[in-house]
Amino acid sequence: MLSWELLKWYADASESPVLTERIDSLQQDFAAARRQMLNLPVRHIIGSSDSAHGRELRRQCEELSRAFVANPQPRARELMLEYCQAYEQYQSTGEIPHDLPDID
Repeated sequence: MLSWELLKWYADASESPVLTERIDSLQQDFAAARRQMLNLPVRHIIGSSDSAHGRELRRQCEELSRAFVANPQPRARELMLEYCQAYEQYQSTGEIPHDLPDID
C-alpha cells in the first residue's frame, strides 16, 4: 500500500500526464476487480476446494488418477474422468453431481 501511495506521489510531483493516466487506469481496474470479487455468488465460496466436499472430491480424483496410471484400464479411466470433472464442476459451481458412480 505504501509503495502505491509513493508511486501516486511521484506521478503528481513529476507532473507526468502519462504516469498519472496509467495510475488512474490501474485504480479503476482494481476497483472493478474488487467489486467483481465482492459480487461473487455464495456458491463459489461454498465450492471452494478448501471445503470438506472439495477436499474429498480432490482426494478421490487424485487417487483415481494414480490408480489409472498404475493400471490403465478403460474402467479406471472412466472413473478418474468422472470424479475429476465432478471436482472441477464443484469448484466452479459449488454443486456435486448426484450421479457419481461408486468406486469399487
